[in-house]
Amino acid sequence: MEITYTIEGIGLNQDYFVYVSGETIPLAKAETESLLEMCNKEIVVEWKGRLGRFSSTTDLTGFLLGRAAFVKTSGRILAEFHEVDDIPQKGLEGVIDSTKSFAVRTLHLGEFNERGETSSLEAEVGAALLKHNQAEVSLDSPDILFLVICSDETRLLTISEESRIRKLLELREPGRKEFFHPSMMNAKLARAMCNLAQVMPSQIVLDPFCGAGGILCEVIPIGARGVGMDLNWNLLRGARLNLKDAGVIGFSLIQGDARSCPVDSCDCIVTDPPYGRASSTRGSQARALVESFLKDVRRILPKGGRVCMCASSDMEVYDIVRDLEIGVKSVVDLRVHSGLVRQVFSLFV
Repeated sequence: MEITYTIEGIGLNQDYFVYVSGETIPLAKAETESLLEMCNKEIVVEWKGRLGRFSSTTDLTGFLLGRAAFVKTSGRILAEFHEVDDIPQKGLEGVIDSTKSFAVRTLHLGEFNERGETSSLEAEVGAALLKHNQAEVSLDSPDILFLVICSDETRLLTISEESRIRKLLELREPGRKEFFHPSMMNAKLARAMCNLAQVMPSQIVLDPFCGAGGILCEVIPIGARGVGMDLNWNLLRGARLNLKDAGVIGFSLIQGDARSCPVDSCDCIVTDPPYGRASSTRGSQARALVESFLKDVRRILPKGGRVCMCASSDMEVYDIVRDLEIGVKSVVDLRVHSGLVRQVFSLFV
């Protein structure tokens, strides 16, 4: 099962950073903002490229690092400076327990920096930390990693941690599953969609086009209960194999048609309808299928319930959503290849 995470209350307003993957930056930003909104709707993220900054009275870095598919590193900002001598003493004193080791690394957001300059900066910051703390340096396996984030305008001294989930997601990619089907969604996108839908532990999450269970394999490690539905019996058998192989319990699989969904209620919906593939729709037109499904979401979801779904851009799903007066939180375009742009919709009813 998945790594657990804690959310620590600190009382005082602190500054934090998040650095996202370059794989799909708009989706990474939307995912990050959705996760932070789950914890505090007042948090505003200021973005500079792949770097986001926000303030919070609660340390949410563990939550982000344990849930987000596209967050690479996150942590607390100790100080903002131009020269090492400018770092205020409070940004250096007492930040390392005497029993812990540390290392300093740099992350450059601006133009390329020479290795000599990087090494010099790391050494200077390390010396400043040693001056104010009784601790040991460990370059290979430090207990605490200080990351100096350098941009063209400023430098940030931070305590940084790496993602706790991204390596696990790589182990859950479609090609590594017990049952493989080419239509299966990759684990990172499936996890990001769960985060856009703001899936919480103990919730019931419906995937009415579950196929071989790619999305369900990300719903359930969060602690939610997954309900999957598909017309294709062979794909449902594959979904069961994949979920069982992952050691998952607490899921339900239904052979059924999303156009007449037998599920009466759930907390949220995360799904990837077929884009004209006949395997799950038995020849139905993709756009008509999605429209029929979306007309039913208000019956199934509570007021304010979230839907995250994918669609091909040529299906013009935004027009359907607008006509049905379904709320839109975000829409992210993902170019798959020259003939397909996948759109990720985050909706609410």
